[in-house]
Amino acid sequence: MIGSAILAAYGLILCGLLAFSLHRGWLVLLYRRLGQRSGCLREVRGDLPTVTVQLPIYNERFVVE
Repeated sequence: MIGSAILAAYGLILCGLLAFSLHRGWLVLLYRRLGQRSGCLREVRGDLPTVTVQLPIYNERFVVE
């Protein structure tokens, strides 16, 4: 009884993972097919903006160096 319940739960989990994987594969296929036409894959032209990266560090100034 318990073995069949575990097997059923395992099967449901596998079906869920299969559905998730198929959906991700479909999204990748759509991106490859339509990505260049929609402008998603455009080239960067000109200078890029300056970006500041702040790290939340407390009492570790010697480690960061």
